[in-house]
Amino acid sequence: MATHMLLETTRDALFLASIPATRLPFVYIAIAASALIISQTQKRSRAKRGQCSILGGWLMLSALITMGFWVALPHVGPAGLYALYIWSGVFATLVVIHFWTLISDYYSISQARRLYPFIGAGSGLGAIVGTAGARVLVELVEPRHLLLAAAGIIVVTAMGPVPSLHSECEGELKTSDKSAAPSLASVIRELRTSPYPMRIAALVLASTAALTFGDFLFKSIVRQEVAPEDLAVFFSTVYLILNLVSLFVQVVVASFLLRRFSVSVILAILPVLLLGGGALLLAGFSMIGIAMVKGTEGSLRHSLYRTASELLYVPLPERLRAQVKALVDVVSQRGGQALASVAILVMVGLGASKEVLAGVFIGLCLLWLGLAIELKKHYLENFRRTLTDQQTSWGVDFPELDLASLESIIVALNSSNDAQVIAALDILSEDKNAQLIPALLLYHPSSVVVTRTLEIFIASERTDFLPTLDRVLGSAEPSLRAALLLARTTVVVDREFLEAQLSNKCGLCRTIAIIELATHGWIEDSKAQEAFDNALQRSGPAERQTLALAIGRHADKWEQALTTLCDDPDLGVRQAAIGALAKRGDPAFIDTLVHYLPERSLRPCLREALRAFGPIALERLGVLLADQELDVNVRWQLPKAIEMFIGQDATDILLASLSDEPDGVVRYRILRALERMVECDSTLEIDHGIADKVLEELITRAYYYVGLESNVAKASDEYRTEVYGLISKLLLDKQTHAAESILRIIGLRWPQKDFRDILYGALQGNDKATASSMELLAEFLPARLKLPVRGLFEGGEANIRVRSASSFYEHRELSYKDTLRELIASTSTTLKTLSEYHVDELGLSGMEPETTIESVRSPSVANTFHHSLVPTGA
Repeated sequence: MATHMLLETTRDALFLASIPATRLPFVYIAIAASALIISQTQKRSRAKRGQCSILGGWLMLSALITMGFWVALPHVGPAGLYALYIWSGVFATLVVIHFWTLISDYYSISQARRLYPFIGAGSGLGAIVGTAGARVLVELVEPRHLLLAAAGIIVVTAMGPVPSLHSECEGELKTSDKSAAPSLASVIRELRTSPYPMRIAALVLASTAALTFGDFLFKSIVRQEVAPEDLAVFFSTVYLILNLVSLFVQVVVASFLLRRFSVSVILAILPVLLLGGGALLLAGFSMIGIAMVKGTEGSLRHSLYRTASELLYVPLPERLRAQVKALVDVVSQRGGQALASVAILVMVGLGASKEVLAGVFIGLCLLWLGLAIELKKHYLENFRRTLTDQQTSWGVDFPELDLASLESIIVALNSSNDAQVIAALDILSEDKNAQLIPALLLYHPSSVVVTRTLEIFIASERTDFLPTLDRVLGSAEPSLRAALLLARTTVVVDREFLEAQLSNKCGLCRTIAIIELATHGWIEDSKAQEAFDNALQRSGPAERQTLALAIGRHADKWEQALTTLCDDPDLGVRQAAIGALAKRGDPAFIDTLVHYLPERSLRPCLREALRAFGPIALERLGVLLADQELDVNVRWQLPKAIEMFIGQDATDILLASLSDEPDGVVRYRILRALERMVECDSTLEIDHGIADKVLEELITRAYYYVGLESNVAKASDEYRTEVYGLISKLLLDKQTHAAESILRIIGLRWPQKDFRDILYGALQGNDKATASSMELLAEFLPARLKLPVRGLFEGGEANIRVRSASSFYEHRELSYKDTLRELIASTSTTLKTLSEYHVDELGLSGMEPETTIESVRSPSVANTFHHSLVPTGA
């Protein structure tokens, strides 16, 4: 950039001092044609040598050409001035293409948002050095000698920074595609089918055309107002001031805006401001208007606008990025300059006034602004595609069975494989074709098949199988008789039949018959209770399960028996008893059922049982969830239980609990439950006030752990034991869990149809996917949340990331001992215990753990913690 500013000052001063400004459009056209030809030549070379090598070679050649102009200018007259103007434009265009193409290959969009302003600051600083140098030199020597200084800077750049950059990118030659570079025609054909690159090209074309009109108006007015001998001083002074402002914008403003606003918003800033200057020109305020136009363009074009423009190329696939950039920067940029130049030539030839030119300038700025706004949806679509391409979706709806399919399934009922038979039964049941299941299947030799058949028959309310069941009942094995009898009494209660079973050889069958008779008042209750107690003592798990099913049909009469069976050692018995309690419908049993939730195997039937109680169970579950004294293992399961009651009441209960919930696991499970409920019913409303409060609390909590990590990272080597490493890992885990919860509450607060993709991309640990997710989030998050959320996912040192949330968390720089004191005071039991163990092993005076126990001092504790650091958020 220092070289470019020296060249620009020299060419403008020499050219406008000798040649009318009306000739500028001719050189604009020549620059576009020359840059296109040279870029195509370099593209073929790039496939063989690589981008770094091309950049270095181009700089050395540029130094020689610039030196040649320094020598030749006194001898070639006006032709040399035309050639110098064209050369300066070609040099600037191709150096920028090579550099930014190389840089964009190595950064994700999130990294680019952080680093491009810094890289651009180097550009701004170089421009200041160049213009300041020009300003000093023009007072000492004639403008032509600035070319010698420019050539020297080019040589230093080619021999210094470029080789260093090459060493960082040495893998490029190994991984680059060595095949022949595609022709310009083939690139254009491919890009015609891609809307996003074509819109970038249109944006650059419109912006370049507008800026060309602005540049022409500026230089035309300057040519009229400034004496030829003062042009060098004028241009060097103006460019120095503009570059100082540009550096300020790059260092102070650009980074702030790029981290908080979308690219399309930033791209719209320059055309909006240029419209103001154009309006002043149109109104006849020439000097004020052109000062605003040039001041805005000089301050923003090569700082904020250039940085935002380069971000547009980052989401492109790597195979297209270099091609699109070359096409846009050469064809669109220089093509826009050429088209605008032709238009200027025609208008000037027709005698158009500055006001007319200003009107065209305003029209181009409006077109530019419209394209910048319209580009937003295509820009975001690239990130959506990035996330979608990294996921695989599966799962299909089971199709309606046709005649051929039904025939195949009926045939499967004759299979010798029990699993195939049961699968066929399930398909027929789910497809509401249970009437096609033959009753003769009750003769099947597998008790599992017979039991499943009975369940389907009862659920479908069939009665035509009873004659077959009666015949099977007399000859069935003892293990099946009770199940068959229970199925029969479920369908129809026959006193005569039940009394006949009192002489059944199967003791469990007799007990079931007695229970049924007593339930209907056909026998004394005491006799039934005695039979139940005897059966409970003599029977095995299968018989007790059947017994639970039997009394469960009359839970109101057999409450005490069901309570006894809920504590049975057999899982099947407990499940049957729980189902029976649910049918009883007594709210007094809700707490009893909740007590069993920590048992994984019982959870499905417990949740269904609780849902059977209806709204009264939901209300009670909400009270229990708010009870901090309740067993934590029970509380962890309550959000899922409440989720079963999908509706606004359940949503409100979970949201209210989320706001004050101190336990990380419960908080996370509440969020997951809310997500699933909203997915099932999109009409559910999330209270924005509560969601905002929870979100702010989560951000504060997340950065609390980032701050602790920052302080822990400063520990000296004497403190860096194995337990120190475990503490560091635990702090990172807690940040990860908090960050995930933040994303989930964002998804509830600002529901988006593609939020599942955003969540997946942010959590999978892939830099490119994470960057894409952050870019999509930035489009709907409020400005105050963008930076804190990005800071949790974009990586980097903790002491830098913690600054991202200054409005949510005030970081305190603590010594390592004070940090340990804070860790010991943490509400996290794991973090507290680890820190106490660490203090104990270090023997830090005055910091002994509050409760020193032998297990904390044990050497096995560290290994236990190492294996217990699982992603639970506890």
